Amino acid sequence: MEHFIDLLIDPSKAFTNPNPTDDRQPDLATKITEVITLARTFHAEHNWAELAHVYQTMADLAWKQGRKAASIRLLLAERAVALRLGDDDRVRQATYFAGQRHRLSASFLAAEGWNRSLLRTQLTERSAKTHVAAWRELAAIAEFRSDYRYGLESTDRALAICGRFTDDSEMANERVKVLLQAAVLQRQRGAVDLAVDALEEARRLAAETECGPLTRGLIELRDAGLQVVIGRPEAALAAYRRAEALFSGVSENNEIYTLIRQVACLRGMHRSAEALETSARVLRRIRRGGERYRVGQVLLEQAEVYQDMGDHEGVRRTLDEAAHYYERATGLEALRWHRHRARHLIETGGDPSRAAHHLRTVLRHACTEERADLTRTMLALHDLARLPDGSDLPFEVRLAASRAALLAADLQRASLSEPIQRWSMHGLREDVYSGALLLHAVAGDSAAVVQIAETGRTDMLNQLIASGAPAGSQALTDLPLIPQTVDEDASGAVFEIAGLLAEGARDLQAGSVHLPGEAVSHRELDGFADIVVTTHLGSDGAAWWASSAMRPRGGQWSVVITQAADAVASVLNRLASGALLPPNGVAASVWEELGSFLLPQRDAWSGDRDAPISIMICPDPRLWHLPHGALTRAGRSLAEGAEVTLAPSLNTLRLLRERERHRDSGHVPPRARTAVSVLDTRLTGYAVESRALESWPGGHRTLGGLTAFPPTREHGLLYVSGHGDGPGARSALGPTNITLDTLARQHLPPLVVLNGCWSGTADSRYGQDPLSLAVGGLLGGAATVIAGIGRIDGMASAHIAALMLVQVMRGVPATSALRAAQLRVREEHPELGPFGWAGLCSVGTGR
Repeated sequence: MEHFIDLLIDPSKAFTNPNPTDDRQPDLATKITEVITLARTFHAEHNWAELAHVYQTMADLAWKQGRKAASIRLLLAERAVALRLGDDDRVRQATYFAGQRHRLSASFLAAEGWNRSLLRTQLTERSAKTHVAAWRELAAIAEFRSDYRYGLESTDRALAICGRFTDDSEMANERVKVLLQAAVLQRQRGAVDLAVDALEEARRLAAETECGPLTRGLIELRDAGLQVVIGRPEAALAAYRRAEALFSGVSENNEIYTLIRQVACLRGMHRSAEALETSARVLRRIRRGGERYRVGQVLLEQAEVYQDMGDHEGVRRTLDEAAHYYERATGLEALRWHRHRARHLIETGGDPSRAAHHLRTVLRHACTEERADLTRTMLALHDLARLPDGSDLPFEVRLAASRAALLAADLQRASLSEPIQRWSMHGLREDVYSGALLLHAVAGDSAAVVQIAETGRTDMLNQLIASGAPAGSQALTDLPLIPQTVDEDASGAVFEIAGLLAEGARDLQAGSVHLPGEAVSHRELDGFADIVVTTHLGSDGAAWWASSAMRPRGGQWSVVITQAADAVASVLNRLASGALLPPNGVAASVWEELGSFLLPQRDAWSGDRDAPISIMICPDPRLWHLPHGALTRAGRSLAEGAEVTLAPSLNTLRLLRERERHRDSGHVPPRARTAVSVLDTRLTGYAVESRALESWPGGHRTLGGLTAFPPTREHGLLYVSGHGDGPGARSALGPTNITLDTLARQHLPPLVVLNGCWSGTADSRYGQDPLSLAVGGLLGGAATVIAGIGRIDGMASAHIAALMLVQVMRGVPATSALRAAQLRVREEHPELGPFGWAGLCSVGTGR
């Protein structure tokens, strides 16, 4: 950027139109005219120190006048003079303000460049302040891009420098500014507690030092932003508490009811201790008022809390106390009490005939024509199916009950058009789906296990692939879903089965209730891969299990149910809670256990290095954080013997392959078409990727983004590199913030590479479509997307991608080329962990 030294020749060039007669700002116009004259004099005299000061003054005046470009040019002129003088302090100061003013002018790439140039200078006591400021500026740029991970990493680095140079009298003030930036980043990413901590520390530190008015104003600004989000837990709880305030002094009965319902909200938020305390407080108030009919309602809420806590004695004691309210009643609360009784007996190994009696009571009243209570009918059917072997209910009858419960759950899910509601409903019914899957596995009906696991896994994704992503700016996740076509007699079948079970029927056949969902044909499965696998996770709250359904080409489905060891359960608990795995993954022994847990069948490991098999895996939504190729068995990774491709679901894969068959490729292979790329030049592997792309046979063109110059299906490859900011549908990649929605609305070439962290990682949430940037690529027209699983190694992934491209240029399928590249890099760099060498994965058809 040293071309700005030409400003030394004629300082007036900084103002293309000084406009000294501007009557809107006469004082500034006069000063600018005076300063230009003075600058010319100093320049002629080679008085560089005074000239630098004049440029600084002119830059400030221009900024105040709103002439942003002129102000930045003058700052760079000041920097050029300072370089000639060897005045390092002035160089750093001018560079910092140039970067800051670029940021404030929304020129973020330039701003980032100037701040990074500051960080390339040696860190000393004299330069520490500008290093802190540069990291803080990079965090502010990350805030604009919603790259909260990188922003917080930047503030951490700034705070580390502050802690290292505490003798600097100005460092405390710098620390306050950094803490305020960290607070806003934490708030925006939803970590309110951490944002509060950062703000409180900044406020405390500001009280101990002499902070200027700007810093004090920022403290108040950040505090105001936090107050917007503080005190807004789960929506229902907030609504109940607002209602409680409104009812106070107006309707004591309704006020008490809102308090009772808050117990359920607190329980749903896993605040069990608070839920119990609230229920006890409400009970004391009710009993003082003599409102006995409300006591039973509170006791039922308490029983639910104890159930979630695993306190079986608490459940028994509470249900016993509530018995005289509900034992002979038929209201909704009574049905709830009967089901509580049955659940308690099943989970404590009690008398199964008594549990069946309670559940039949629920069904007898819930499935009447007057009530047609699908939810309670479904739950009671599910619990009947859970009765242990040795109960008076034959296995075939329990299987029929399970199918009816499954059908009821799917009727509810499929009737909803809003994705969030549909996903939520499916997630709430996880126990019903998992219970049906387990029972069909015991029955040896492996094809049914696969169909159950597939149900509702990719509603939105399949609809959009079939119909195309609609135009417009609305986020895809907000688009309504078309309710699935369900047999009109399906709900009638549910109630019919329930009625028969309520009367004690013992001769029901499972085949009388059809399974929801759609099975993929054997012909289609044969085209997917040598081996097709679909996995499903289940938990009873205390232990995890996995269902692995596998089918070899030309064969039949087989299912293995595996219980999770403690180490595996710890990983699954972490994933299910939404926490991320460590950047280096987990211990080698845990990868070994995961391999046996998720892929227990030997056929999955039957390939070898020189004769690999192809495996298509449809993972449980909670397993998209795992680089499956790195799973091991007997110390040997899956990738050593298999070319691994991931797909959101079997039906998604079927739709993708159908779409590819109907497209006219023009008989021109992708490698003969132009490759286009959006590359992040900041990445350490940029040069490696760029060199590989320049060798693409059909030529290579760099794009500034996907919106101004979008790729088309006439291209052979789209390659994107950049930092990812996290898993899921709201992830963004690279300096141009490429999102799922950006990709989904393109007309992408058949092969897309998204070389960045998290680009192939979905949220760990059961019931929700496994959405990620890779899925966006599939929606946008790609057949195969190479994407990052978790926090990948930037340099390693660049080399792997480059080696992969060399193979693709020779006509090797993308998945095969990726595997070869990964194994080569792993051999050359054995120090790499699973995310380092296996972090890139193939998603889609694999071709």
